[in-house]
Amino acid sequence: MPAHTNEMYVSVEEYLASEERSMLRHEYVDGRLFAMADSTLKHNILSGNLFSLLHAKAKNGQCRVFIHAVKVRVEATNSFYYPDVMVYSGFYG
Repeated sequence: MPAHTNEMYVSVEEYLASEERSMLRHEYVDGRLFAMADSTLKHNILSGNLFSLLHAKAKNGQCRVFIHAVKVRVEATNSFYYPDVMVYSGFYG
């Protein structure tokens, strides 16, 4: 569970700029920042196994599978997250 780190509103532009410079990753939820917690060994193994299974299914298709360090934007909630595993379908380049 991410830890809340800031009660002040932060714009998307400020978040993206600060995230490029930060040593820690943060999730962004409608103007609020949440520091990402470290992963456990079991969590890392589970994420890696899920990535492997999805990657094997997506191989040679139009989907791409990403793990951990790729941020995803959810425009409907004005948020950015770092999902453990993400499948992206569509243009990739």
